[in-house]
Amino acid sequence: MEAKTEKPCFETMGSMKHTMAAEEKEFYSCEEAKKFTRGDFDRNPRLYEAVVRSMEAW
Repeated sequence: MEAKTEKPCFETMGSMKHTMAAEEKEFYSCEEAKKFTRGDFDRNPRLYEAVVRSMEAW
């Protein structure tokens, strides 16, 4: 009897390190900020903070 080597039924997802960091900036223009929804801010409070800091420059 030989042991079968099976592939897992799932794949490794990989790193998600870049997903939010790539989208998050230090400054957002007024036009960019208008595109965000309340849900965007609820999911990412740092995004909200960045937009508030950006508002000082508008």
